[in-house]
Amino acid sequence: MNFMQPYLLVLEDDPILGKVAIEAARQVGMLALLDSDGDKYRALLAEHGIPQAVLLDLHLPFASGADLLREFRADARFAEVPILIVTADILQARALQEQGERVLLKPVSMMRLQEILSQIQG
Repeated sequence: MNFMQPYLLVLEDDPILGKVAIEAARQVGMLALLDSDGDKYRALLAEHGIPQAVLLDLHLPFASGADLLREFRADARFAEVPILIVTADILQARALQEQGERVLLKPVSMMRLQEILSQIQG
């Protein structure tokens, strides 16, 4: 178990954005762990500890991103963890804007993600 390496937890079912997030994290020296269905993140947390940041899609095959956001926000261990919400749904993005550090409308570019992750690593 490696609790020391900072990592980005990626909850995203779009394979292209998943790859973009993994590569953007790598470019700034972070590991990225991908849960493309929304049902594996608990195992990732158990194995790797609390992430440095979360990239959260609102529409996942086996989970509601809004429910996951509420779950993370209710967990004191995530109090300081930036949650980057990604969605194509502008209305849902506006509704959840207060609960995430950033709301990113799809498509999200590699350069934008790298910039945000660099700021998080500060």
